[in-house]
Parts: sequence; C-alpha cells; structure tokens
Amino acid sequence: MSDCRHSPTVAAMNRFADTFRSMFKDIERTTTQRPVRTSDEPALQMAAVRRAKRRSHYSDVLSSTFPNTPTRGSDDAERAKHSQILEFLLQSFDATCDESHAHVLQALELCGRLSAVVGAGRVAKTQLEMAFMANVVALAYLGDEGLQASVITQLEAATAAHDWFRVPSSSPNAKYPKWVPMANAPSAPSFESSLMAFSMLAKLPSSDMKKGPPLSRDVDALLGKLVLDGEFYMLFLASVLNQSRSSVNETNDWKRVVPHHDRLVYIGLRLVHECAYETWAMVGPSPRTYFAFTMRGVKTAMLKGLMLLLNPKLTYLTLLALLEATNVHNERSVGHCLHQLEEWFTRLTEYKFDLMATVRDYDKDFSWLFAIKLLLLSDHMDILKKTLLFLYNVLPMLPDTLRTLVMRVLLHRHFELFLHWQRDVRRFYQHVLVYRLCPGAHRAFLFSMTDSLLAKVDGEHELSFFNYDALAPNMESLLDDERAKWTFFDVLILSLCLRERDRAHEANKEQRRAADLAAARVATLQKDLHNCSQSRVSASFARECMSANATTDVEEKLAAEVDRLRLLQASLPYLRVTPQDHEFESAVASSHVDRFFAPREGIEWKHLQQYARVALLEYTHVLQSYYAQCTRHPATGRFDVAFLPVAPELTF
Repeated sequence: MSDCRHSPTVAAMNRFADTFRSMFKDIERTTTQRPVRTSDEPALQMAAVRRAKRRSHYSDVLSSTFPNTPTRGSDDAERAKHSQILEFLLQSFDATCDESHAHVLQALELCGRLSAVVGAGRVAKTQLEMAFMANVVALAYLGDEGLQASVITQLEAATAAHDWFRVPSSSPNAKYPKWVPMANAPSAPSFESSLMAFSMLAKLPSSDMKKGPPLSRDVDALLGKLVLDGEFYMLFLASVLNQSRSSVNETNDWKRVVPHHDRLVYIGLRLVHECAYETWAMVGPSPRTYFAFTMRGVKTAMLKGLMLLLNPKLTYLTLLALLEATNVHNERSVGHCLHQLEEWFTRLTEYKFDLMATVRDYDKDFSWLFAIKLLLLSDHMDILKKTLLFLYNVLPMLPDTLRTLVMRVLLHRHFELFLHWQRDVRRFYQHVLVYRLCPGAHRAFLFSMTDSLLAKVDGEHELSFFNYDALAPNMESLLDDERAKWTFFDVLILSLCLRERDRAHEANKEQRRAADLAAARVATLQKDLHNCSQSRVSASFARECMSANATTDVEEKLAAEVDRLRLLQASLPYLRVTPQDHEFESAVASSHVDRFFAPREGIEWKHLQQYARVALLEYTHVLQSYYAQCTRHPATGRFDVAFLPVAPELTF
C-alpha cells in the first residue's frame, strides 16, 4: 500500500483532504514545522489524548454497528452510528496516512457486509443507509488508487455493454427540434453531440491501473452494485464531487481533483437525462442489467444532479439533459421541467454559485432562457401559468444580467400576457410586473406613470424628503438602471390606458345616443298608453276588450324600455383625466409600442383589446395591494422605502 501513496493522483487527493481535517490534525501539522517548545508540550499531549479518545470512540461505534453485532438496532440508532462513523472519517481523512486509510477500509468492510445482508438484488435496507455506503465508497475511491482501478474497470465494462437511453423517436412531440420551431433557431448542439467528447474516451490500459491488495468478497460485491443500481451510483458520484468541491480553484480544476472525472460524469449525465424523461413520462422500470432505477431512485438522481451543475463546465450540459427530455407541448412534462429548474436554481443560490454559468451565448445557443421564450408562445393556458409562476419564483435570485434578459423576453410578449383571456395568466403576469421585475427596489423609486394614473401614487412626491446622499455610492446608479428598465413596461401599460380612454370616450358617445333613443321610445310609448286609456272611455264592449289588450302590450313595452333607459343612464365608462396627459401621450407616441405586438395566426389586436378594461382593473388592484403594505415614516408621512412589501405566495 505504501507504494501507491505518492502518485500524482494521490497528491491531488492530499489537497482535497486538507479541508476535512479536524483541528487536531491542523495542530499536528503546524507543530511539525517548528521546534517544539516546552510550553507546547501540554497542548500537544492534550491533542494526542483527544485524538486517541476519538479513535477509541470510533472503534467502539464501529464494533457496535450491525452487522458487527449479531442484532440490528432500530433504524434511528443505526443511522446515528453511521453518522458518527462518517463524521470521524471526514474529519480524519488523510490520503498519506496509513492509519486514516485503515479507518476507511474498516468502514468499507462494514458497508460490504451490511449490503450482503440485504441480498444480491439490493444495496441497502433504507435510502439513508445507501447514502452512508455511497459516502464511504466515495472516500475510499478518493484515497485508494487500487480501489479506483476496480471501480473504473467495472464502469468501463458497464458503459460498453449498456444501451443508453434516448428520447423515443416514435413520439414526435418529445424530440429536441420541437424546442426550436422559430425562424432563428439556436446554434447549440444537441445533448447527444455534446456528450461525444466524453463517449470517445479510450479504455484505460491495464498498465495504467495500479492494483491494490485484494478486497474481500463483500466489498467486491458492493462495488459491483455501483453499476447495477442507478440510485447508488448517483449517490456515490454526488459524494465524490461534493467532497472534492472545496479543493477546486482556478489552477486546480475538477479534472485534476477527481480521479477519472470524465468517465464518472459521463455516466452521471446520461442517468440525469434518462431520469428527466422518466419523471414525467412515467414509463416504469424496464428489464435491464445496468443502472436500474426505481421511482425513488429517479427522484434521487434528479436531486443529486445538482452536484454536476456546480461544475461551470458541466452546468450548461446538465441543463440541456433536462430540457431535451422535456416535451414542450405536454403540460405535465413542462411542469416537471420548470419545477426541477426552480429547485436547482434555489440550491445553486445557497451554494453562492454564479447563475450566469447556466447560459452561454444567450442570443445564439439554446438555453433555459430560450426555452422560456418558447413556452411563453404556447397557446396552452396551463403551460403559460406554470412558466409565469416559475419566473415569479426565480427572478429574485437571478443576477441583474439574467433578469434583464428575462425582461427582454417578457417585453415582446407583454400584450398577449397582460390581455390574456384566462384570468390566472393575467394575474400571474401582473404579479411578476409589480413584485418581481425590480425586486430589490421600492416601486416609489421607479417614478412610474401608470402607478400615478391607476394607483394615484406619485413617486417623486413620496421621495420629496428622501436623502439620496445616504445611499451607497453605486446605489443611485442601480436605481437609475431599474427605472430605465421599468420604463419600457410602464409605457406599454400606459398605452393601454390611453387606448382604453379613447375607447371609453367613443363608448360614452354611443351610450348617450342609445340613451337618447331609449328616452324617445319611452316618450312615444307613454303617449300611446295615454291614447289607449282615453279610447276606452267611449268604446263599446268589444272595442273596449281590444283596447285593454293593446294597453297591456304598451305597458309591457314601456316597462322594458324604462328599465333599459335606467341602465343606459347609469355610470358611464370612465378614465380620469390628469394634468400629465400630454406627457403620457408624448411618452407613448415616442416609444412605438406597436412593435411589441406581432400578430400571430388566429390572434389579432381586436381579440386582445376586449380584455383591456378588466385587465387594467385587475392590475390596479395589484398595485393598490402593493402600496397598502407600504409603511409610512412617522415624521414625514411619506413611504418608508427601507421596508419592501412582502410578495404574496402564488400557487398553481
């Protein structure tokens, strides 16, 4: 074993192992680099005692863990022991230390026996137990080149023999070109062609494989299950990448840190692509020799795909694996895709990952931004609702550049979304406009013309006492940028207001004419009723009966006309006139708003305009709800812009 402790691969592992050392290892490493003073001796002795105590505790836990004991404890008790074992291994791991390596092999032997107990067809009794085994195997893999040779040999054999999943060609709606029916198709290669570089890796010659000491039969069987169970492999891969992540830097990338990196991630990407399809298609398990999945395993694989995203060189490819497995015309498929994207983005934000790596050349390459653009062209209301709900949830976590790109996509679909026939589509989009387009700034800073017209909130008035000098040096320029971005949407909504006002004026004229005609008909019927009443005074009995019938008819017509006149004389359509009307009209005229509406087959402006009045009323209510939450400063009575209103939670 000592011959394989000084190879370049193990040297790379040493860099990774430093992050997992306990403070006692740090003390030991530091003190070996300087002369030992008398004052250091008590501290060193205390550290040695603590290390010995931890080793003793580890041995006790290991010996009391099933199957080292004849009976298995409760699941909670065994899980606690597994956690203690794994914690000790992570803290004491050192690729150059034979003692640390022996501890890992002891735990690996325990995992082998534990897996043997449940039988050849299963890896572990529970998922948490499987995760424990995967972590131990990952540690052993990172620290032992002999074990690496055993794992890679089995993976190469399985890769060569396995028939990898591909999106079924018999389903036309599931093919990748369905994402790109637009005139300017993106130039990005497909998922299969992107994987070509990984699949062309030559098989490692046996001379490059360093053989370690023979492993026990149980450990060999456990390693063999890596290629049999897809869930176990994804847990193993995620653990390897996670434990190596802290050692990755600009000069020491993933390929240098993770042994046989490309061979491992190639299989991981293939499995994520397959599970992304299985998540929504639910084809069910099929007879297969390698990388079998249960429904639980499918969910685990999609969750652990996050570790592939943390490598910026694999981020785009991992997202492509998800998107290509999605049927753009299937509401269920789109829903699963967007839910997974949202979950990944949330986790990446927690890891402080730069989400700009999720897109490349966003004007040419196919990316999730292009997918959103295509989904917003859908005629399926549920697809539109799920897409808008996805944007509502992820916009606050996107960097400014990505958020601006999303705004650009929304800008060209503004009228069809704002004036959509389905109420929830309009509602979701209106909440995106009010709460998410500028999530870090109070709307008072936007100086919005439509907020002034509809919600009667003047931003300049509300900020008349605001101290701009108290802002951070770059904050004022950021607010100017947000105001400039919002202006595009502001003008489009304002154009609807002015068009609705013109329509209301014409409707008023028509209504007045209809009211005048109704009043004339009422007057005529009243005159006819009077004449019928007078004619009955001197009429004979027969003529009196005929006159009575005529009177009844006139009375019924008169009652109907009076009701119609009353309705026409009720409140007329109205949009208030403000002193800024000339300014509003100039802003709309200079923006050429018509270029943001491109008529599509079956959809013209007249089909959308009928929803303008109700859409503006709903948007006004959303604005009023926003400003109703705003607190006011007790001294000035103006909005306290330091506190932003809480965005409501939207559900599908």
